[in-house]
Amino acid sequence: MPCGFSKKLISALVCQKDGAILNVNQITKENELSIFDGQLVCATCHSKYEIKNGIANLLNNQNNPEQLMQDEIIARDQEANKYDQRLSVRYYKEIPSTLKMTGDCNSKKIIEYGCGTG
Repeated sequence: MPCGFSKKLISALVCQKDGAILNVNQITKENELSIFDGQLVCATCHSKYEIKNGIANLLNNQNNPEQLMQDEIIARDQEANKYDQRLSVRYYKEIPSTLKMTGDCNSKKIIEYGCGTG
């Protein structure tokens, strides 16, 4: 069975328009721990975000996501050397809190999608 989006991690997501919390609006496929297909909705602006095949898409409601992505790539490329030099400092701030949110990871495959400069 494919992996879904962990229900425990929903509380870590925020609306990309106003930063408000997201609530589960609709679930079309799930199991006890995960959502495979469904929809999240912003508690304040009511923007909707799809979960499809276990992946929450937070980009679909942003204004001009292609330009935002290009701006992000340029900004990260300009700071890449500085970013990599501070990796050990950030490790103790980022990794433990991220792993805490994922719960027990023994015998599980984890995809690290926020890999900085790659």
